[in-house]
Amino acid sequence: MPGGPEPHPAELMTRRDFGGPVRQETHDPTREPVADVLGARGGQHADEVRAGMVLQCVLLTATDLGLATGLFSQPVEVPAIRERLRLALHRGNDPQLVLRFGYAPTIGCTNRRAVADVVES
Repeated sequence: MPGGPEPHPAELMTRRDFGGPVRQETHDPTREPVADVLGARGGQHADEVRAGMVLQCVLLTATDLGLATGLFSQPVEVPAIRERLRLALHRGNDPQLVLRFGYAPTIGCTNRRAVADVVES
């Protein structure tokens, strides 16, 4: 089963194409995504753990609100690009992840293997 409609060139941040159906509309104001950047105040391990805990809360809240999320780590993986993003946002903390929030069509569940097939006692 494909993972949603194919990406459209006019998207704010292009998604990977998982072979879904062609999207007919090109602009729907009620479905325009919003982007945000998750950052950490320091460079210590504890700061990164805290950022992960915040990410968990954000993703669960978004799901509870019926929002779809997309995670983009590419902009923060290259130090020079991460620094440009930090400066553009006028923040002192390092960006950890770029997130996209929006609405997505409901798709069916994917097949899962039985727990006994992947976990050994």
